[in-house]
Amino acid sequence: MTLVLPMQIDNDQVNHVESVVSWNVKTLLAAQGKAQSALAGALGIQRATISNKIKGRIAWSLADLVRAAAFLETSPEYLMDDSLMKQLQNLGNNKTVAADTRPRYLVMPSDGEVCPGCDSNARHLL
Repeated sequence: MTLVLPMQIDNDQVNHVESVVSWNVKTLLAAQGKAQSALAGALGIQRATISNKIKGRIAWSLADLVRAAAFLETSPEYLMDDSLMKQLQNLGNNKTVAADTRPRYLVMPSDGEVCPGCDSNARHLL
């Protein structure tokens, strides 16, 4: 008989997975236009409890993870996947942005209004 010892998992790894699940749930809720209260109902918990789970104050149970994935039409594995979160963090760490790639906004004062920057009613690209 062979004895298999459990793999050592430290609290940082557990905390990371918890934060990834919370981030993915929050992101999918926003992307799908679903409310936290609807997710709470699907999990059979109070809205305050789901809020605390998303904020990392309460741990996600395995049952919560499976039910949340079903509600969000994804898999539990996806909710634990940190690849999208890492990609977005890497984008935020890239400080060099070419001037021509910045978003442009057309500012159009309403009738009778003036641009506070130049005191005219001209249209500006910012």
